[in-house]
Amino acid sequence: MTINDAELERRLAEVGEPAKSASVRLARGIGDLLGDNLVAMWLYGGQLAPGGSPGDVDLHVVVRRAPDSHELERVNKLHSTICSDLAISQLDAWYVLLDEARSSRRPRDLNWPAEERDENWAIKRAQWFAGAYVLVHGLPPEQVVPRPDRAEIEAELVAQLTDAIAIDDHRHPAGLTLRLCRVLLSLTTQNVVHFKLDAAAWALDKLSPESRAHVAAAVRVYRCVPAPGDRSLIAERVSAFCREICSLVESLPGR
Repeated sequence: MTINDAELERRLAEVGEPAKSASVRLARGIGDLLGDNLVAMWLYGGQLAPGGSPGDVDLHVVVRRAPDSHELERVNKLHSTICSDLAISQLDAWYVLLDEARSSRRPRDLNWPAEERDENWAIKRAQWFAGAYVLVHGLPPEQVVPRPDRAEIEAELVAQLTDAIAIDDHRHPAGLTLRLCRVLLSLTTQNVVHFKLDAAAWALDKLSPESRAHVAAAVRVYRCVPAPGDRSLIAERVSAFCREICSLVESLPGR
């Protein structure tokens, strides 16, 4: 399949680097590898924030049939090359079957074991229906995925919070802190289209002084400009921060 370079550049004109170059190279590479099996590719997430994001580059790739092992090996090699060339920590691209993308049931990532399912499927669909994506190639998400209902979205938001407390596996406490700020903001506003850093800024005046300091440290770590002691502070306080967010969610009207 030949990707129209001029159209690709037009669609990604407002996207910052390195997400723009990563999306262009992935679209060209996947188009060459998978041909007509490629149905759609969507860029979404923090890279669409003004000024971009220091986080991963998030994409969804929709295909008609599952790539075979040889094709997946070449796909993963393409990912590694793009990340290495552009100094990206992770190219977080989900490869989803068209038939599964058309369902409200959580799809699997064809690059992962069959039991791995997208735990944020309703949230992502809500973001896409709100226009929070860039169409890199093919069909837009509104023509593929079903619109989620409010119950689906809220269940996934609450699960993010309860899992953070129950699992207590805080290997990336800065990212977890900002995600939970976004959970609180999304449940408060009933709107899931928020960037992590915006959610952190919004949450500050809702939090205790200790948690405000925690969030400020997490933002600096996330931006890759930590102050001395920031990493130890958020590592030590992340469990208490999770509990405070849980308490604030429980106090929301109607809960």
